Amino acid sequence: MLASSLGPRSIESNSLFKLAYWPSLSVFGEGLRFRIVRGDTIIGTVLSNGETGPAGCRAMRWGPLTGAAPSGPATLPVSVDAIGTVATDGNDAGVVVGAMLFDSATDPAVTASAWQPTTIADVGGSSPSRIFGTSNPWCSGQPIDSIALAVGAADTSSAHNALATGAIAAVHNSRWSRSFAARVGISGAQGTPFGDGLSSSWCSSWPTSDPQIASFSQAVVPPSDEGFPTWQACYALGSRRQTVNGPTDLCVWTQYWDSFAWNQSDDVSIVEHCVACDDSYPINAPCVRTIGSELVHVSDVRLSSVAIGNTRARRSSAFAGLIEERRAPISEGCSSANCAHAHAAVVLDPIAPESDRRLFDLHEHVPTINATGHNHSGIARITSVPTSGHWIGVGATGADFRNPVGELHGCIWVGREQTNQSTQWCAFDADTITLRPPGIIIEAIHDITQTGVAVGIARDIREGAASTELLVLLTEPSDLNGDLQVNGSDLGLLLGLWGPINPSDQLNGDMNEDNVVNGADLGIFLSNWNWIGTGSGSTVRVECAVDQWAVSNPIPISVAVNALGFASLDDLGEFARALPTSVQVQLCETVTVLAIALEGNN
Repeated sequence: MLASSLGPRSIESNSLFKLAYWPSLSVFGEGLRFRIVRGDTIIGTVLSNGETGPAGCRAMRWGPLTGAAPSGPATLPVSVDAIGTVATDGNDAGVVVGAMLFDSATDPAVTASAWQPTTIADVGGSSPSRIFGTSNPWCSGQPIDSIALAVGAADTSSAHNALATGAIAAVHNSRWSRSFAARVGISGAQGTPFGDGLSSSWCSSWPTSDPQIASFSQAVVPPSDEGFPTWQACYALGSRRQTVNGPTDLCVWTQYWDSFAWNQSDDVSIVEHCVACDDSYPINAPCVRTIGSELVHVSDVRLSSVAIGNTRARRSSAFAGLIEERRAPISEGCSSANCAHAHAAVVLDPIAPESDRRLFDLHEHVPTINATGHNHSGIARITSVPTSGHWIGVGATGADFRNPVGELHGCIWVGREQTNQSTQWCAFDADTITLRPPGIIIEAIHDITQTGVAVGIARDIREGAASTELLVLLTEPSDLNGDLQVNGSDLGLLLGLWGPINPSDQLNGDMNEDNVVNGADLGIFLSNWNWIGTGSGSTVRVECAVDQWAVSNPIPISVAVNALGFASLDDLGEFARALPTSVQVQLCETVTVLAIALEGNN
């Protein structure tokens, strides 16, 4: 666990209703997420000091988690006039984006901001800079609320520029109403923000009844996964309502969101509502269906994560998030307020010609353990595994994402394109494929790397626990100290836990869950020896037939142990316990090198 308490799930503030932990869902967007930056640092937002409002919001960093002395939690710098900060995303250049929060009497009360790194190894260590300054290019200098929700990969320029995107609010209305984008970089220099079709007439149109486009952007699409020369080639990915007659609650609840990608020179429609209910429908087919006495149709499309494709690897791009399926009796009306079910969804080849796009409603794969009453599901992050061509999507299922205190369960989806161009999908309940003390329930997974390292939110329901939200790091089971590598430090912990264990202990080394640490656990441990969670060569086995993460090709440890003269892995463990630490490490190196050699001869 990285944090023993995150505070409540949502922030009690009318002007900041957007700010709640994912998968909290509103008609204006999705909630705050924790992100893994550079593979070894977590960023996100915590409500501290018992506060439930903006003054308790703190943008935080955990890490780097690797090395001899991993860094603990640290608050990102706060401007002297701000009462709080929010961190929403970061990139490998060390830039973090989010917002600074000000006293409610201040206008604007929320200002999109960026933290630059102070050194080449730093993440967001500088004082935050305003992306908008104190004015904006659309509203005659009037201050407007804004929040940066995503930042893309850095380009190959010396400034490591990147596209940041987010949402701005209608003046004096506190409704996140339009997408914006801007340039951010490690030097702190930002260009003039630009908007999704915004003009100077936008501000004066609110709150009149003139139809207005409303949009928000929550991800950035890079032009490739192998580096690119300029940030201007990236796209902001978001959702848009085409016509909205003023930011009224009634209008917002009933209008549909469509998915789109845009930049300064282009605008691409990804998926529109009421198209492609499942992969058996053509993209432009109507999708209003009758099931019994109910009308069912796809309404909102909210894609907020990107796994870019690779032509050489023949891997399609995948955009993930959720769609809303509205169900209501034929005799009744339907809106997001009373009948919508959020379903995890993936669109493959989303910027290809419409006839080549494929949309998958993945809710049908939700594990049966959580299916009862879990009408909602969503994907917070999707990534690809280069060595296997799989996609891994992480997120949550729940009874109702609009209820900030409803029951949630973390979920992991796995997909793979077959040789016949069909696609296989499956899903796992996060609790069934992780080693955790009884009573710790993983509620949502927010982010995952290509090596299978993930971050999410859990709840402690053990007797006597406060039942608060916990920030948890999910790593390789052999990584006992959570430093994203398997080495001598973990070996010492494992051997120190040898024998019967208490299953409720936070760290017990029991990898096969038989309530004892013995040779079986040592064998699993050694098969992951020298695993590095931040390395490109470490991957996970993600076939739908397996029930937990593991190395892609486990090496024959027991054969190597026998070749060295030990009768069993238990004998090896007992022998190793009596050795000095340095000799223990040498022994493990010998076993794994021999196992790899024996594997190569088979």
